[in-house]
Amino acid sequence: MVYEVVWQRLLCLIFGNTTFATATVLAAFMGGLALGSFLLGGFADRTKNPLRLYAILQFGIGVLALLMPALLSITTIANTALYPRISSNYPLLTLIRFLLCFGVLLLPTALMGGTLPAISKYFVRNLKGLGRNVGSLYGINTFGAVAGCLLTGFFLIAAIGVRHTTLLASLMNIAIAAAAFLLSRAPSPSQAEKKETPSEKSDNRRKEGRSGRDVPRYIAPLILIIYALSGFCALTYEVLWTRALVFFFGSTTFAFTTMLATFLFGLAIGSTLFARYANRRKSLLLFLGVLEILIGLFALLSIWEFSELEGLLTRLRASLGGNWWAFTAGRFAGGFIIMLIPTVLMGAVFPLVSRIVTRSVKNLGGTIGKVYGANTLGCILGALLAGFLIIPLVGITQGLMGIAFLNIALGGLVLSLHPGGGLKLKSGACAVAALLIVSGGFALKDQKPITLSCGMFKDLHKGGKLMYYEEATAGTITVHSIAPSPSEHKPPKFIEVDGLDVAGTNLELQTTQKLQGHLPVLLYKSMNERSPQKCFIVAFGSGASTYETSLHPEIGYIQGVEINSSVVKAAPHFAELNHDVLENPRYHLAIDDARTFLMHSREQYDVIADESVHPRLNVDLYSRDFFRICKSKLSPDGVVSCWLPLYSLQEEGLKTILKTFLSVFPHASLWYGSNCINRSALLIGTLKPLKLSLAPIKAAFANEAIANSLREIHIHSAEDLLSYFIADESRLTAYSEDGRLITSDRPTLAYTRRMEYLDPEDIRTLNPLRTNVLSLFRYEREKQELEPALTRVHQATGHVIEAIALSFGKQWEASMKELRRALKLNPGHPSTIRMLNRNRCVVLTWQGWGHFQKGQYKRAIEKFKTSLELIPSPLDHSNLGISYVQLQEYDKAIPHLIQALRVWPNSPQTSHALRRASAAKRTLKAGR
Repeated sequence: MVYEVVWQRLLCLIFGNTTFATATVLAAFMGGLALGSFLLGGFADRTKNPLRLYAILQFGIGVLALLMPALLSITTIANTALYPRISSNYPLLTLIRFLLCFGVLLLPTALMGGTLPAISKYFVRNLKGLGRNVGSLYGINTFGAVAGCLLTGFFLIAAIGVRHTTLLASLMNIAIAAAAFLLSRAPSPSQAEKKETPSEKSDNRRKEGRSGRDVPRYIAPLILIIYALSGFCALTYEVLWTRALVFFFGSTTFAFTTMLATFLFGLAIGSTLFARYANRRKSLLLFLGVLEILIGLFALLSIWEFSELEGLLTRLRASLGGNWWAFTAGRFAGGFIIMLIPTVLMGAVFPLVSRIVTRSVKNLGGTIGKVYGANTLGCILGALLAGFLIIPLVGITQGLMGIAFLNIALGGLVLSLHPGGGLKLKSGACAVAALLIVSGGFALKDQKPITLSCGMFKDLHKGGKLMYYEEATAGTITVHSIAPSPSEHKPPKFIEVDGLDVAGTNLELQTTQKLQGHLPVLLYKSMNERSPQKCFIVAFGSGASTYETSLHPEIGYIQGVEINSSVVKAAPHFAELNHDVLENPRYHLAIDDARTFLMHSREQYDVIADESVHPRLNVDLYSRDFFRICKSKLSPDGVVSCWLPLYSLQEEGLKTILKTFLSVFPHASLWYGSNCINRSALLIGTLKPLKLSLAPIKAAFANEAIANSLREIHIHSAEDLLSYFIADESRLTAYSEDGRLITSDRPTLAYTRRMEYLDPEDIRTLNPLRTNVLSLFRYEREKQELEPALTRVHQATGHVIEAIALSFGKQWEASMKELRRALKLNPGHPSTIRMLNRNRCVVLTWQGWGHFQKGQYKRAIEKFKTSLELIPSPLDHSNLGISYVQLQEYDKAIPHLIQALRVWPNSPQTSHALRRASAAKRTLKAGR
């Protein structure tokens, strides 16, 4: 499991860090295991010393692991040579990558596949102990996999990196090989077979004969096929459960490690617990059939369990203190709830099937190889079809139902094969399985997608609306609106990938999108006193950033790349932001991994705008390796920008990203949109010192389209834009000195335990970094012209940033004091006034609902009215209308409720209040 985790990390750099790549790597890994178990199982039977064979296999694994970097470099070379010819055919490109990776992994994983038959042949002396010994070996092996998964995911890669983790595992293989070789010089336990007394031989023959009467020989091949299908179901469950649990756990490396370890733990427990039972049971087929049916039933039960999971995790985390360890414990609890019982049952199947199909210890190695290989081939199909076919075609929920029904059907088939049962028993077994499938399908026919039960969709019950939902290969894409806040004119929309928002219509996200589209272009113009010609944009999101970039008419070529085509399909839901930019002839979009595309691009770009996903989803796009690729494709006078999230990182993660970026772009600066409660910043990097000229920025504001666009985020002048400057390279270098580098070998940020929370201190740490933007200007006369205004704005922005930090901590009164101080320094500033009014609205609405809940409706109305006068909001119209309904003042209530529903049509509370008010008004009119 150590190798699977580290090789997956390496191969994701070839495929791109996506579900598509992960499933391909898993299939290639397991294909080698299946091939090895098939080919080497028979060889284990023929060898006189199976332990020596085991030693040779372990030594080979260790040596090939040491050679893996060199072998992967050959794959990279081949991929680079083929890419220009087939880059436009993404499915063909992925198939070729799969074949290359499969070929590299085939030999070491085949050797791994041969180890279980070899060690089984060594330990198992006769059929009497076959189930116990094979089950125990499988359980011990799987417990080892759990330990390897946890150690690698939680500690080893973070502590010593991918390369040294591989080296450590390789040395362990070689040490195991040496120990096994020394032990192989002693007589093998299996040699006891040759020294059996005549009475022991007769006894064993009788036992084999009884086994044969219980399970006829012709059934064994059918059982292998059924076990292969069982493996298919198992891996499909793992992929489907993992994709669903991402929404509840968060898309961190620790979450995936936890889910995988939990799954393996269940398998190990099941194999170990049921190993002895397999020997004592005579009706093995009956037991196997019942197990398969139970697996299917518990898989169906997991669909219901997801609907209750969010509340349970929330209560558990709160009771444990809400820290990182509480989050981890919550993940394990969630994994156990969903996976434990079905995976324990799955683990019980291996020793049972091994006992059923094995006729003689003499052929044990070959038989175990066939059993293990058949199951692994099924696992390969499960991994591939779940990711590439089942999820895109029917989705996670329907996929779980279908695979559960398959398990139940397999159970019914096994029961019908039981030689001791008559026609009535077999017919009854089939009828029961069919009844379970039909009743399960009927009970779940209206089941909504299980991912909608997670916390991010709780607003759907408060007037939110799901507008787009697609469970695609590269991630689940959703577009939905939420209930408006007291400061919003209409419900905001978001597009999210696996539960993390990447773009949207609220002011915060629009600020990020517009700054990403304009700031690097404007800085290029200011630094070079000419316009950029070619731009490269990482990710599409809502399409807003791409559209903002296209507003600069001098740019002749804009290349975009987006790894998830479903994101592009959702573009019409954000037409007010992207203005059909996909139809712009200057924009060219490729569906591919950004790292791979840029590495193979022959273009040099003047601007590279990296608005990639949060590092929780893809840390490789924040690595030194990726930034170096960007640098190699940047023109000498170019500008690169990188979206920097200030949430789910904390200071350690912030310093890590800054240090990594500075290691490639030492001429860097940090910019932060302080016009709203903002959780994002932008890193700007150049190949030469950033020296600005004011004239090109002012000229851009003369362009009406650009000026109108920036006014939407309260940037009215060049001075407003320049006020977003936080720090230059010297400040950033000193601040991030104790940060760590993110590299392909040491993806440190992916293993940061605190990548879970939004801490207001992260915003506050910007203030000590701040320097005056005047230091960046090239011309002395421009410094003198700007100095009075920018010095005043610089001081005011410090108070605004402190106010934002206080707002995140919900310290509204303290936040408003800071905003008033900012307005004394910079009177009449629009965004500061709006932020002050926004905070006042939040406080007034909160106070209004306090009065409402106490039945003080008139006092509540006063608060809601005052809030509505500050910022017209459908929420406060609704609050006013509902309050008037309580006072039976229906004529006053109805206009407010209608106004709320015009812009917030999905509000259940508002709709209910309007129906109530209208009915009451009709009743009163009829009474007159």
